[in-house]
Amino acid sequence: MKKENIKMLLKRFDKIVKNDPKFYSAQYEKALALSASEDKEAAKAFYEEAYNKGYMKEEPEFYMAYGSFLSDQKDYEKSEKMFLESLKTFPNSSTLFYNLALLYVRKEERQKSVDYLEKAITINPNHVGSHYLLGLIALEDGRVTEGSLALLAYLTLVSEGKGCENAILKLNAKFAENYLEKSKLVFSKSGDNFEEIDVILRNSLPLKSAYKINSTIDDVITRQVQAIAEYAVDHKMENGFFETTYIPFLADIIKKKQFEGFSYHILLGMKDQLGKKLSSQNKKITAFYENYISKDFLAGICKTQC
Repeated sequence: MKKENIKMLLKRFDKIVKNDPKFYSAQYEKALALSASEDKEAAKAFYEEAYNKGYMKEEPEFYMAYGSFLSDQKDYEKSEKMFLESLKTFPNSSTLFYNLALLYVRKEERQKSVDYLEKAITINPNHVGSHYLLGLIALEDGRVTEGSLALLAYLTLVSEGKGCENAILKLNAKFAENYLEKSKLVFSKSGDNFEEIDVILRNSLPLKSAYKINSTIDDVITRQVQAIAEYAVDHKMENGFFETTYIPFLADIIKKKQFEGFSYHILLGMKDQLGKKLSSQNKKITAFYENYISKDFLAGICKTQC
């Protein structure tokens, strides 16, 4: 945000007097404007003043904003305090759970991050940031199937931006050679037995020439993703978080013969790099979106929760 615009906003907020019903929301907006400015000291001072004067009790989202600001400024202990205060008012906020998860990644308390991300997705299956962060954590923990499932949900919901490019690159890494850390985190207390597909991926079976790929873009990502999607059809369902959240969606894509369109859709984040290789499939991408995503996707990943 430009300095001139921020100054204009601040002047506008300062005109609102305390007995105005909009006063507390104006203070909240003023804090956000200051956070977006380069003057972080001014933002910090205003947040502290608002907290000490009790403004945040009148506008509870203030706590969440302050917590996010403190997290970005690496004041993790105080940030956690603000988020937990906000939790009293917003016990079912996927955005708050995501911010807590991000905080715990920064504090290197990743088990807490996993737990909060799964809560966020359970409440709002369309919370894209939670799918993305959960996928990254899973891959770094050596969980190639879980990580792939979460990142595929993210790429289905979002088609452009830095996150998309990074997710594509992560999924284009050969699983036999990458993400080899021995798992330390608990992602599911029961269910989610992906041993069969893990063995297939770790032994590079989808990368063999004998494996036929249903896409004109023949690359590591499309081969590994197709293997996971095809596996989803016969996966023995239990009550694990990943299988109940993601498996029905991927299995449905295979059953409805939508994989080719899906293989192009998830690569939209790198359309500039792929050029004609991807743009030549625009009709199939559009058809996939219109005939599947807009009609059937919510019945898959979102199930009855959306």
